[in-house]
Amino acid sequence: MNDTIQFNHDLEFAGQRISIELTIDQNQYSIISSKFTHDQPAWLPLTDAIEASIASMDVEKARFLSIEDIKGFCTQIPFPCYPLHLLKAGLNEYVGVESENFDKDIVCRCFGVSASEISDSIKAYDITKVTSLTEKLSAGALCGSCVPDLIEMIIEQFGDQLKSQFFPEKVSPAEIVLGAERVFSHFEHGTRKIEILGVKNKTILLKVIESEDLANFVVRMEYFLPEGFSFSF
Repeated sequence: MNDTIQFNHDLEFAGQRISIELTIDQNQYSIISSKFTHDQPAWLPLTDAIEASIASMDVEKARFLSIEDIKGFCTQIPFPCYPLHLLKAGLNEYVGVESENFDKDIVCRCFGVSASEISDSIKAYDITKVTSLTEKLSAGALCGSCVPDLIEMIIEQFGDQLKSQFFPEKVSPAEIVLGAERVFSHFEHGTRKIEILGVKNKTILLKVIESEDLANFVVRMEYFLPEGFSFSF
């Protein structure tokens, strides 16, 4: 068996063609070198950083490379991170793993973080906060539009466990407010955007502090409420 192999992979993102050539040590299962080819000047800092960061890296580790892993090599990161997705797709093909379709299975489009990466991290590291996912994978760090989806994935894994932490079995109106505060404090991403005004019947009244669309976020928070309760702006 030849010790090294050159492996090529290319993709087209939004009409922009990009390719990568990987030289892999098959005995050590590590990357010897890599070379991106593209005509996008804005991608150069990122592709140079990826090439530098994955030299001598284990193939399996490189398959799950994140923005956090290359920040020391690059301060100018273009979004979406098509070169990073290309690297992962190429290595997935090399090891025989089907890659996610970028348009359908990428949850964080700014950083090219896939559903499987997020799900695997949640399970492997017992992640129950969006901020922890952001620290680990960079998902949700830029525009924030994927945050409701990140919450949904956390709920799928740890929803019942978290629900019992936020609310006791028997709840008074005061405990409902405290429980709702615990929910928002646990999941809010960035600065506080919602104020809890109180409880009327079984409706928890909310006030938006920052003017933005929070409907998807609040809908997911209702999962944790005791039966019959809901939020209202």
